[in-house]
Amino acid sequence: MVIYELIKESKEKLDYSYYPEGNKDKKAGLITIDRINEEIDLTEVAEGDYEIVVLEEDLLRMDQSFIDLAAEEGDLERARLLREELEENKKKGKYKGFQYYCYACHVIHNLVKKYNSGIIPQSDTVYWY
Repeated sequence: MVIYELIKESKEKLDYSYYPEGNKDKKAGLITIDRINEEIDLTEVAEGDYEIVVLEEDLLRMDQSFIDLAAEEGDLERARLLREELEENKKKGKYKGFQYYCYACHVIHNLVKKYNSGIIPQSDTVYWY
């Protein structure tokens, strides 16, 4: 879980501090919403947040496991379709690795959802486990 709170509001931007596991004894992270350009940015990573890296090979291995499972279950048509999709995605370069910060990602997702609904939250707690 992560808590966040609005610390500064202006016509141009909204600044939110966030605290992994609600621990306000550690250094807060900072997430900024640029209201003019409609962008959101992780400005400063909170103490206790951590980076998750997903490699290209992991994404390929995961999709291959779905193909293998369909074949093991005897659904050869589904396995064939999934294999074709995998090959097409490889050709299009869709298997690119990515990285993100765990707690900040949950805050950003929550903020974007609320902001796009016209809500400017003063504070909130996000649970995902």
